[in-house]
Amino acid sequence: MIQLHLTTPMSKEYFEGIHLRKNVLEDKIDYFKEQKYLTVIATYHDQVIGSASIQRGLFSTSKIINIAVLPGKCETVIEEKLRNYAKEVIENQRKNKASLKQKAS
Repeated sequence: MIQLHLTTPMSKEYFEGIHLRKNVLEDKIDYFKEQKYLTVIATYHDQVIGSASIQRGLFSTSKIINIAVLPGKCETVIEEKLRNYAKEVIENQRKNKASLKQKAS
């Protein structure tokens, strides 16, 4: 079964997700910028098979930057699951910020 979750910054899974994006997308990774991003991973039998990064912006704006899936692993299905999960994470963060602002008032 495929599991999706948000990684803990600087954890083993965090770096596995970044490494996967680097290899699949063949991009150079700026680790300084990556510290500011959230990383969502898809795992199957404890192996990272997909990764997405979310760039947090000002004023509750966030966007999905990169999505990468290991070739031969039902790319479109896993990519869609990663995209939907990343959207959920973004939406939950917006709701949490809004509720914190209301409590502070």
